[in-house]
Amino acid sequence: MRHTLSTTFLVVEEVANEWIVWMKFNYIEAIKKSGLAENLYFNQVIGAEQEGGLTFSVLAVFSNKQQEKTFLDTLDFELTNQINKTFPNKVYPFRTNLQEI
Repeated sequence: MRHTLSTTFLVVEEVANEWIVWMKFNYIEAIKKSGLAENLYFNQVIGAEQEGGLTFSVLAVFSNKQQEKTFLDTLDFELTNQINKTFPNKVYPFRTNLQEI
């Protein structure tokens, strides 16, 4: 049974373009290289614009709960810290865990 981790990011509009490039070449690439996720999807959420901010989503699909746990315990923590250091007070992530039915 596959597990999906949905990470939604509210990004201050003034850094959105720079953040998108950073995400593609750092965040997404690191997850791909780890081999933990079966599939990755990086999207902009349409119609969810906030005043001064844009919303994006990364869906990471894992083959099983253990791969998701390994990701959360290691790589996710490191990548979140990198985002906070690179874009302080400009990017606000939150996570939702989904399980395939």
